[in-house]
Amino acid sequence: MKNHKQKIENIKLLQKIFSLCTQIQNAGIGTVFFNYAGHVNWIEILIFVPIWTDKAEPTYEKIWVNTSKSSLLEQIIKDLKKILEGNNNERKL
Repeated sequence: MKNHKQKIENIKLLQKIFSLCTQIQNAGIGTVFFNYAGHVNWIEILIFVPIWTDKAEPTYEKIWVNTSKSSLLEQIIKDLKKILEGNNNERKL
């Protein structure tokens, strides 16, 4: 049962991540690319500030994160909140 509860908690964290990515995009802070593959516990987030171009390097990048690790998801949420607040636009991870 503990494993099921952890999966539910991680799904909630993923929903929060997707919501923050959408807020960043809608606020005009940057262009956000978000991919999630639940069958392999994989997430990819690329954020280009201020906008994406074919030659731009991402300002924020998280690739191949193991989404079964809630601590990693919580760190992504913290990073995205900083970007949304405008305090971390130049940090590349």
